Amino acid sequence: MDVLSTAINAAVIVIVGGLSARYAKGRFDALERRMDRLEGRIDRLDGRVDSVRSDLTQLALALGVRPRASER
Repeated sequence: MDVLSTAINAAVIVIVGGLSARYAKGRFDALERRMDRLEGRIDRLDGRVDSVRSDLTQLALALGVRPRASER
């Protein structure tokens, strides 16, 4: 009887563990997709900031702004 009880407990643990792992994997996959989208947005934002910085540099050069003494 003890062997049967142990086998049933082991089967329940294996089933619950498998279901939990499957659920957790789905959650982690969804989280990974969201992180990938966020990284893409950050990359696009970096490109926009670089573009604005370049535009401001061109504007400053066109206006004849000189660099600060500390930046030479």
